[in-house]
Amino acid sequence: MSNTYTWAIAYMDTKLSVDELTNVVISCQWTCNATTGGDTPTTASSYGYAHFGAPSAEDYTAYSDLTHEQVLNWVWASGVDKVASEAGLDASIEQKLNPPSVILANPWN
Repeated sequence: MSNTYTWAIAYMDTKLSVDELTNVVISCQWTCNATTGGDTPTTASSYGYAHFGAPSAEDYTAYSDLTHEQVLNWVWASGVDKVASEAGLDASIEQKLNPPSVILANPWN
């Protein structure tokens, strides 16, 4: 099964000032959505929070210069396992497509 994954940053928690730095991102909420292909796509999603330490002046990027890719790399560097997250979504989709059990209506109704 080949799924498509879409990672996104929902929002970023920012401190207005840390030492000499302004608008410092300290954490964010991320989401990941997986979708199967085909005529009737099946989806699964996950979300979480990533916390970052305050950057040094050398590692600091101005808030207005941040990119989606850069913040996602921070998320993965903070300990969010990209491969494991996507594998978990794959498993969720597989259970939706092939449930281990189902609830049927009582036969006497």
